[in-house]
Amino acid sequence: MPDRHLLLAVLVPVLALAAGPPSVAAPDDEEAAARSEPRLDLGPFSLPMIKGWKKESPRSAMRKAQLTLPPPKEEGAAAELVVFHFPGTGGTVEANITRWIGQFEKPEGMKEEEFAKTERRRVDALPVTVLKVRGRYLGGRMPGRPAPKAIDDARMVAIIVETSEGPWFIKITGPRETIDHHRGGIDQLLRGLKRGAEEPAAPEPTEETDRPDATKGAEGA
Repeated sequence: MPDRHLLLAVLVPVLALAAGPPSVAAPDDEEAAARSEPRLDLGPFSLPMIKGWKKESPRSAMRKAQLTLPPPKEEGAAAELVVFHFPGTGGTVEANITRWIGQFEKPEGMKEEEFAKTERRRVDALPVTVLKVRGRYLGGRMPGRPAPKAIDDARMVAIIVETSEGPWFIKITGPRETIDHHRGGIDQLLRGLKRGAEEPAAPEPTEETDRPDATKGAEGA
């Protein structure tokens, strides 16, 4: 009787060749799969709905969308994602960044580059600015409303998307532990931003067009 190990050594490669190469999704199939994924449509652009994030009813008319990012532990606190848009207003990118940084207290001894970082990029031909801040979050104060409860060890990831309708503001705030837990989802959100069908591609920035002169940020964001 032939040696069993020898027989297997001969049959396995033959069967592998008969099965053919592993199937690879065609680009069209990948694009169709991406289009079928649930998305948050905001008009000039859309965002992917990240698994585990819960869409909520906005608490005010200023909020165009609102999501909750659950904590990694049952006893932890959730983070919040809010989308704002103020047609015809909203202030410049720099003014809003300055105001958002002012909503935090820098921990004693922390270096400036660890406290706040800003990055500019283009995503699907739209200018996007990302601000990351860490420290004690004091929140944004609204006239006539009580000050929000401070978060001692907090993070903010704020995203400004510049569109033909003006800037859109996406703020993700919450305890550092929760934001760090969802770092992969936040990166996926940024990479998955898609320009709307009617939204024109923004021109490439130049030294002159990249210098806004307004100084007032968006109230309520």
